[in-house]
Amino acid sequence: IQSVTATFIFIERNHHSFSLTLKDDGTDGDNVAGDQVFSKIVPGQQFGFYRLVIEATDAYGNKVLEEVPGRFLLR
Repeated sequence: IQSVTATFIFIERNHHSFSLTLKDDGTDGDNVAGDQVFSKIVPGQQFGFYRLVIEATDAYGNKVLEEVPGRFLLR
């Protein structure tokens, strides 16, 4: 995996969303560089439940877009 983007969509207002580029370099909330676990600290957002869509791209440019089941509370 070369890159991973997480898009959070506010359930109460679908037009409100934000995206984050997740990291695997041991910085900004990622614990271990190069372990293929992509993560990031989510900055403060409007309180509420969000849907989460993940887009991952590999070294060949292949992409997968997947909505994570459930809803996520950000506060």
